[in-house]
Amino acid sequence: MCQEVLIKLFQAFKHFDFKDTIPIEHYVNRVIKNVKNDYIRKKFYGYERQTLLINEFIVSYNNSKMEYPVDKHILAIEVGEHIQQCVLNLTKLEQVVVIYLLKDYKPKEIAELLSVPKKVVYNAIHRCKIKLRHHIDGY
Repeated sequence: MCQEVLIKLFQAFKHFDFKDTIPIEHYVNRVIKNVKNDYIRKKFYGYERQTLLINEFIVSYNNSKMEYPVDKHILAIEVGEHIQQCVLNLTKLEQVVVIYLLKDYKPKEIAELLSVPKKVVYNAIHRCKIKLRHHIDGY
């Protein structure tokens, strides 16, 4: 806080007219008061923001307790089965590429593992997206 006061005083003294009748103490007091008020506002905003974040967590926690996890589980199984059916409709190369992508391999790494050009992998990824999107839209 002292550093801020010194910086603001240095900036205020650039514009200070020493020939004027206003005493220099007036500028010093105003700068200190402004820095103090800025500090208080910043702290208050931080506390207010923290309270909002805590309340947001409480609301989301209470909502998660109300949901029915059994329904979510059944829906996840159904969606998973549908995605498996979609993947079975892909070619062998596309299936292998999807499996490697799901294991967080990069396209360049997949190309090296399969000994194919990078462009082949990118084309396979593009075809997979189109086919999966087509099957999911039909679902």
